[in-house]
Amino acid sequence: MPSAAIQGVQPGLRFIPPDYTPWFHRLARLALPLLLRWRGVRAVEVCGSEPLARLFADAQAGRIRLLIAFRHPSTTDPLVMAQLVWKEVPKAARRLKLPLAQPVHGQFLYDRGIPLWAGQTAGWMLSKLGGITIKRGRLDRRALKTARNLCAHGPFPLAIAPEGGTNNHGELLGPLEPGLAQMAFWCCDDLAAAGRDERVVIVPVALQYHLVACDWNRIDQLLGRMEDLLGLPATGAAAEPERRYGRLIHLAEQLLGQLEAFYGQPPVQPTDQPPGQTETPSSAEEPAFQARIVRLRERALAQAEAHFQLRPKGSIVERCHRIEQAGWQAMYRDDLEGSSALELSLADWSAQGGFHRSSQHRVGKGA
Repeated sequence: MPSAAIQGVQPGLRFIPPDYTPWFHRLARLALPLLLRWRGVRAVEVCGSEPLARLFADAQAGRIRLLIAFRHPSTTDPLVMAQLVWKEVPKAARRLKLPLAQPVHGQFLYDRGIPLWAGQTAGWMLSKLGGITIKRGRLDRRALKTARNLCAHGPFPLAIAPEGGTNNHGELLGPLEPGLAQMAFWCCDDLAAAGRDERVVIVPVALQYHLVACDWNRIDQLLGRMEDLLGLPATGAAAEPERRYGRLIHLAEQLLGQLEAFYGQPPVQPTDQPPGQTETPSSAEEPAFQARIVRLRERALAQAEAHFQLRPKGSIVERCHRIEQAGWQAMYRDDLEGSSALELSLADWSAQGGFHRSSQHRVGKGA
């Protein structure tokens, strides 16, 4: 359930410089099959590895500067991209008899928040693989300068996810951010200034995941856990897919209703059908359900923006990134040195949202 991971103000988030280390790269290559299995990836099928191998060969020969624009539907994507670059591209090069020098690798941008939720060890490992941290939602000059330098002068291609973050949709492309295109233009400028004639090539890489086996017992356990968290009566395991879908729809309606109450929106009468009997929403019901989600999303974003005194401008993704960055700035401060005990205490209170507690909603009777 929701809880505060940060109990007090912290020192500012420092930039983690890329520190590519060959021995760690070799170790990561050896561990990659185990990591893929740990993440539930049973097999990786690749289409188009031979054209990509040719591009890597051109990059190594100094004919092009290569940017890889990869789809980002899942947090498993870095491992799948590693399989593509470290394993599949060299295999394709051998088939084509292309002389690719080792190591075959790519540097990449990643969100500075990852080491916060994945742990400092994750930040260390990403740095040793040549990763470049960037703070989303703000102008991170040091990260952009580092990435720009590597794009034009680095030893490896640079990989960037234009979506900026995961969306958990295998077939739905999220809004594209302009950073990749801007990086390519900067690279062209830097090459021209240096009198170099390499072309700058952006190659798109699509990632898609397919479910090859389904553990229905685990799905039933997850549905039961969700019902328990929402205070709903357990309906038990259901062998028919229709009943499981009905439970899921019922859970969605109940969760949406509780969040609407939390954010002070008028309640909507839920379905009268029992959880196990709910059918697939009709074409008439789907727009209404989607409209509720949109209204709730807008209300939640507006409250978060009001909390941090942000203007509601830009796309949904841009607004979320600005809110995220404002939260990091409230919790991780660069102005703590020399602060008095009272100032540190007030900073702790601010980091925990103390200034806005009086405006929070309560869920329950009389809310």
